[in-house]
Amino acid sequence: MDQLQSDTLAVLSRASELLDEEPGPARAGLGAIRRELARKLREYQIFKHSRIFDPALTSGSPSVAEAGRRLKVDCIAGSARFDQYVREWSGKDIAAEWAAFRSATLELGRRLRDHMVSERVQIRLLLAGATPRQNADLGE
Repeated sequence: MDQLQSDTLAVLSRASELLDEEPGPARAGLGAIRRELARKLREYQIFKHSRIFDPALTSGSPSVAEAGRRLKVDCIAGSARFDQYVREWSGKDIAAEWAAFRSATLELGRRLRDHMVSERVQIRLLLAGATPRQNADLGE
C-alpha cells in the first residue's frame, strides 16, 4: 500500500510542477500524466479492495467489517470524483481555460493527497482492530 501511494503521489507532484508552466508546453505532458495517474489510482484501488476492504467485510469482526465498508465507500466516491474531473476536462481547450483548469487540477491533487493521508491512518486503525488471524487474511 505504501509503495502504491508513494508512486501515485509522485505522479501528482509531477503534475503540480507542470501546472507552473505555460499552458502550451504543459498540455502534452499533462495528458500523459493524467493517463499515468488514472493507471496508478486504479492499481491502488484494486489492491485496497482485494487485499484490505473486501477481506475486512467478509472475515472481520462487526467493527472491522464496518470500517472496511466505510473505507470502500469513500474509495468509490473518490474514484467517482476523479472520473467526473476527467469527463469535465476531456475535449476542452485547456490552454483557453488555463486558470480554471489549473485550479481544478490543483484542487483534485490536494483532495487526492488528503484522501491518501487520511486513508493510510484509517487502514492502519482497521488493521490494528483486527485479530492476528484477520490481519493475515487482510494481507498484512
